[in-house]
Amino acid sequence: MKINVDLGQKGPDSPMLASSKPSDEPYYPSFHYDGDEPLNLPKEGTMVVKYIVRSETESNRDGKDHYSCTIDVKSIVSAEGSDKASPGKSYTKDTEDALDKLAEERSGKTEKDEGEDY
Repeated sequence: MKINVDLGQKGPDSPMLASSKPSDEPYYPSFHYDGDEPLNLPKEGTMVVKYIVRSETESNRDGKDHYSCTIDVKSIVSAEGSDKASPGKSYTKDTEDALDKLAEERSGKTEKDEGEDY
């Protein structure tokens, strides 16, 4: 089954946020990962996951229907994005190379230019 559901909402129904100014930006539910290896995902993109719905509840709050569910994400099948993956917490040779390239771009010098004084 192919599904394309925008999960954006006007804002979370939380009394803690009642004193803050309402925002036009949508609120999205979040997924938290905590593990031994970094995910190295693009900052934004499209992801395909395998999951299990653990629980779901339908209720009526102040005359408005409300749905809530808990989903366990079993695995990430694929992830694509236009932004490079973030390096995570493991500082590898790739990270060093990326930082060197950024420094070169900012200074306007390349490795070939090093040692050559004009």
